[in-house]
Amino acid sequence: LTSIVSTISLILIFTTLAILILYFIRSIGLYTLARNNNRSFAWLAFIPFGCFFIYGIILKRTRLFGVDVDHPEYLLPALLLSSFLPYVGPFATILFILCKLGLLYRIYEMKTPKYAISLLVLSIFMPLAQPFIIYGISKKLFSELWDKRTPLRLLGISLTQITAEDNTQLSFFPTENKEKE
Repeated sequence: LTSIVSTISLILIFTTLAILILYFIRSIGLYTLARNNNRSFAWLAFIPFGCFFIYGIILKRTRLFGVDVDHPEYLLPALLLSSFLPYVGPFATILFILCKLGLLYRIYEMKTPKYAISLLVLSIFMPLAQPFIIYGISKKLFSELWDKRTPLRLLGISLTQITAEDNTQLSFFPTENKEKE
């Protein structure tokens, strides 16, 4: 009996760790995509239900199933909350799943137009692949934005557009005749 309990405990620990790792990978990807669109509240990607807000933030204004959606960031959280209502719950849950897939398609289409349908089908039939897809899209965006000359420590400043000026490296020990180029 103790071996069964220990086996079940190990399975639960392994499953929990795998879910946390996948969640963290997806959160990093969503955070990067939202941050590169100069959106505030990108940190919500790390909060369990705040990530649904981020899907809409990345897209800004979009067209979903033939309907113009001005604020898609409120769509998924509203549907998620309405899924707990007594009579509309099942309908809202189905609508939540469809809208999430629609927003995912729009994100895929915006970042990788050639492979949007393939990535959506992969996300539907292999949901464990979705965090890796989102993370991969955000890494692709990073490689497109980096000019391979700017030091990485200065990249965050230039990507977040804190300043519009060129970045310079300062030294704590300045010398008049030796400056870095």
